[in-house]
Amino acid sequence: MFSHLKLSSAEKSFLEKRWKLASAWPWVGTGLLATLLALTTYLWVKAPYLVNPWFVASQLKSGKLSESTITVLAVMLPIVMLGCLVIILSVVLLSFAAFSNERRIIRILHQLLQDRENLHK
Repeated sequence: MFSHLKLSSAEKSFLEKRWKLASAWPWVGTGLLATLLALTTYLWVKAPYLVNPWFVASQLKSGKLSESTITVLAVMLPIVMLGCLVIILSVVLLSFAAFSNERRIIRILHQLLQDRENLHK
């Protein structure tokens, strides 16, 4: 796709790789969203204590939560929070990588535009 451009082989390879990744994202992203929706639905039905705060509140108000369940929920809270923080950290680090790649693409495109302008002078 980029073979006709005046770029180094590393730059052409980088653009080809970025093109493949960008082209695959709609399928991968849709699959991830479907998996997330399926997991959430499964947990909502099979393990409402994990994802349904209204269910937990109603069970708590009606006195149907056992002491052991309350203990487990209290112990799990810090673990879940740490897991959420790790996920947020991962998203931020992946964003740094994505923006680094985008800056590289912009530099390559800027170089191409300069080369094109130099040819037309």
